[in-house]
Amino acid sequence: MMTADDMKNSNLQSSMSLIQPPFDPEGVPAYLDAAARALGAPSDAGLARTMGVRPHIIANWRRRKAVPESYCGWFRSTLVEKIGTYNTTLPDVSLEARAAVVLLIAETRGDPVRAGSSAAIAAGLGLGGLLALAQFLVDLGAGWESERLVALMLPLMSQFRQADQLRYALVR
Repeated sequence: MMTADDMKNSNLQSSMSLIQPPFDPEGVPAYLDAAARALGAPSDAGLARTMGVRPHIIANWRRRKAVPESYCGWFRSTLVEKIGTYNTTLPDVSLEARAAVVLLIAETRGDPVRAGSSAAIAAGLGLGGLLALAQFLVDLGAGWESERLVALMLPLMSQFRQADQLRYALVR
């Protein structure tokens, strides 16, 4: 029988395997599209700017259908934080993404990023990023139920909290 710790570790591994670029070459272009969309970047140039690389680098990844391992670390460690930081307005997202964020907020008693006393402010300021993150996960695995999306989002909230702390400091 799976313990609560086993379940948390399983959800964290599932979340991290989705956040990094796929090993399947056919999935790379769709992954790059989803990452750019989640960052609010209208093109590969916007994704490249966010990553601090030249646009032709992203174009090469598309053409080769592979992201070099040296850049996979950026997606694993920085993408979620950037999604949270860059989405200050409410993005246009699917019903699945909206339902997952509502469920996430309900399951965490209104404090998905564990902001404590400033929970309402943090949730309000971070709503655009939470919606973009949920849509990113939907884009990578369409058809998931809200409960599954929340299980994948919860382990990512520590990375998201870093973006939220930056955003909160800016509005104070």
